Amino acid sequence: MKTKKVIAIILCLVMAIGSFSTAFADTTAANDYEGHWAQATIQKWIDEGRMSGYPDGSFKPNANITRAEFVKLVNGLIDYDTKGSISFSDVKTGDWFYDIISIANEIGYISGYPNKKFGPNDNITREQAAAILSRIQYLGDNADVAKNFSDNAKISSWALGTVGAASEAGFINGYENGSFKPLNNLTRAEAVTMLDNVLMNAKNKVITKAGTELNDYVVEGDLIIAKTVGEGDVHLDNVAVTGSLYIYGGGANSLYFNNLKVNKIVVDKDKVRLVLGEGSVVEEIAVGSETVLQNDDGTVSKITITSDNKVTISGSFDTVNVTGKSNIILKDAKIQNLVAEKAINILGTGTIAKLTANADGVQFDSTLKITKTVVGEGVTEKPSTIPSGGGGSGGGGGGSDTPKTYGIAITAKAVDAQLSSNITFTTEIYKNTDRISDFLVEQTKSVLSVGTKNTTIESYFDKIIPKVKNLEIGSTPVYTETGFDKAISYLAGTSVYNGLKGLKSDILDNDISIGDINAVLALYDSTKVAADSATIKSNLESYPFDTQTVSYNGSVVTVPYTITYGTTIVSTNEEVANLVLNNIMFSTMTVEEFFNKFGDKITINSTVSSKTATVTIEKVELQQ
Repeated sequence: MKTKKVIAIILCLVMAIGSFSTAFADTTAANDYEGHWAQATIQKWIDEGRMSGYPDGSFKPNANITRAEFVKLVNGLIDYDTKGSISFSDVKTGDWFYDIISIANEIGYISGYPNKKFGPNDNITREQAAAILSRIQYLGDNADVAKNFSDNAKISSWALGTVGAASEAGFINGYENGSFKPLNNLTRAEAVTMLDNVLMNAKNKVITKAGTELNDYVVEGDLIIAKTVGEGDVHLDNVAVTGSLYIYGGGANSLYFNNLKVNKIVVDKDKVRLVLGEGSVVEEIAVGSETVLQNDDGTVSKITITSDNKVTISGSFDTVNVTGKSNIILKDAKIQNLVAEKAINILGTGTIAKLTANADGVQFDSTLKITKTVVGEGVTEKPSTIPSGGGGSGGGGGGSDTPKTYGIAITAKAVDAQLSSNITFTTEIYKNTDRISDFLVEQTKSVLSVGTKNTTIESYFDKIIPKVKNLEIGSTPVYTETGFDKAISYLAGTSVYNGLKGLKSDILDNDISIGDINAVLALYDSTKVAADSATIKSNLESYPFDTQTVSYNGSVVTVPYTITYGTTIVSTNEEVANLVLNNIMFSTMTVEEFFNKFGDKITINSTVSSKTATVTIEKVELQQ
């Protein structure tokens, strides 16, 4: 019996020692980061379940991390899980990272390569990671800070601003020798450290979900209502923001702010309504889009309106400064001082203690009560009531009180998963003498000069440029030196030719930017339209319009364009080119003559590889 007991005890000890050895071995493997410079942060993330090791129990802190793995960790920091559509050719349904990447794409912080791939299994570089951190926090670009790194010349041009922003925010660090090593692969330890910096020291508070209610909260930095909110609601109650409030999401009846304290609100979302409730104190609201501002019981010192679309105001406001071409609609509003920097119409009901016109052509509804009107230096026309249509105050049915005024609505829409929203703007009132070519150029310049709209347009460029790079006419790629030279050869002898030749290297070496577009627009000379048109048409005589093919990613489309106006459809390349050249780009007809000839709406479609882009030019009534 004693022998059996001894054997049993020995067996138990062996089993215990074996179990202990196994446990000890696992602990040793898991601690392959012991003594590592990131040990504390790695341990924290493992303990919190934010990151795990490998099946053998190791963590491998110095191993590279892939783009898909990094995106998974980033998603874990963001309160958003709605999947979006994606069209990356190397991200397939069933891949473990498919949902992860579709969520990140919907949030909007990732982009693929020019070849329509995402590279989920590629190692992520340090500059790519820095760009993502900057985007999820909505940091403004800061190229100057990036230049503090000793190897800043190696930072890609597209990443310079975001690397600088992430560095200034303290999310990323360089090496002891002052370098950043932007193209080096990011290690797992570096990834955890960067993300922990964002987690613990976020510069901005970002609201990503519709239906969010934020109560009794102090935001140290900026508060962002993200695009992912869509048309949904957001409620802020007893919230103080030390920075600014940026609005990129929200709908026509969706943003409600009670007891909000903030210096500045920036509105960059079309057709959104802000309701300021009890106790709200705002120093300035900057409006760059079609917006409804409703002040129920707050205090707003100043509104700055740069929008070219209508802005509706109700409630009490101290100063309203209008620098855009928008119609201002008052609904029982009380404004102490309204300053108009351009010719605008002020419509609706309410009172204005002082109306200052710093431009000719400022008009207002006779229903408004205006105590005092003044004009700025050089202005010859005092603000006046909008001329009546001949029917008194509008009781019985005798026509309109005010004449109708018209502008042009331009909408660009791409039916593509990566281009989910439209670019839309409405011009100012056009005069009977305005030529359509001159008018559209000047209006485009105006849109591109408005800072609050640049983000939207830049984001379109970011997505369109990779597609342009895959486009070929005949066998010539468009986005190459050969393609560029071939395209502008048809401009030889015109007023814009030398200017475009000068921009060649910038456009090809760097992605097209708003600056490039403005540089092209600056070359436009209204006095040389007729001569330029004749020269270009002469140069194009030898171009094989209807036999030349356009291909995208190897898919050939022989007739990629159509223009529709009224009941007419123009469907050959030559007809389309002639219509655009003769009647829009180099036209001497007035805007009104253009619409009389083609109807109130024309639509230009281009279809490449089953993807359709549409531009509409439409006559719209501006006065309501």
